[in-house]
Amino acid sequence: MQYRGHAARDQIGRFKVDLIDLAFSELALAGVDVLQRAVWREGDGPQALHSALKAIEIDPDYGRAHAYVGFFYGFNLFAQWINPDDDEIAHRARTAIERALAFDRGDPFILQRASMTYLLLGEPETALRYAEVAAAESARDSEMLTIHGMTLAYCGDHTNGRAMIEHAVTLERRLSPSIYLSLFEVRHMMQDYAGSLSVLQMMPDPPHYMRLYEAASLARLGRIDEARRLLELAPVGFDIARFAKSQARTCALAQDAEHWLESFRLAGVAV
Repeated sequence: MQYRGHAARDQIGRFKVDLIDLAFSELALAGVDVLQRAVWREGDGPQALHSALKAIEIDPDYGRAHAYVGFFYGFNLFAQWINPDDDEIAHRARTAIERALAFDRGDPFILQRASMTYLLLGEPETALRYAEVAAAESARDSEMLTIHGMTLAYCGDHTNGRAMIEHAVTLERRLSPSIYLSLFEVRHMMQDYAGSLSVLQMMPDPPHYMRLYEAASLARLGRIDEARRLLELAPVGFDIARFAKSQARTCALAQDAEHWLESFRLAGVAV
């Protein structure tokens, strides 16, 4: 009976993938951005990446699918869904985003993903340029506000960046994990560690990497034992030091980068 249950779940899992693949084959040109956002908001990064790559197979000239691929590879520098080294992942992210921009440099969505990808790659000034152009086209979009706020904060303008993200959180009832994470990060950067921890209460099921950020804020509040216990919950093979270095790399200001590294050091990470 237990075997049959596992088999049934496997069949359901394969059926789900087939349905998503079918949806992309029928709607790649008209709705890949909508479908991808839905999958991403479920917190399923590997599935979202798979679906974006499938969309490119269907239509190699669809710029938004390339933009998604670039963003998801960039996010992999933190989430570590797939295991190639950082240089290889960064190359894939950069290549995909450059292809997306070559297809349509005026699409606000592609500009949004380009902005976030360059931020994840450690180029916050480039990220801010793309965010400002995209914001001129879609300033009231929650994700655009978040991206603009994030790039401002990581370029050193914490106050205005935080204000944009705080506003973005009020615009929709259901938000992607990355929007909550952005609010957490900016509050932490402004040394509002209790405020950063409160963001977790807004998330019904935070992904595991959010627990690493939680550990950083707990450590800053002197709750070292709690912080270190959270680090012990990281998945087998997850490189926490690599994660911390990726976080520091996104900062334009040396003091912001050092602030992140010191937070992780306090939690017990050797960086």
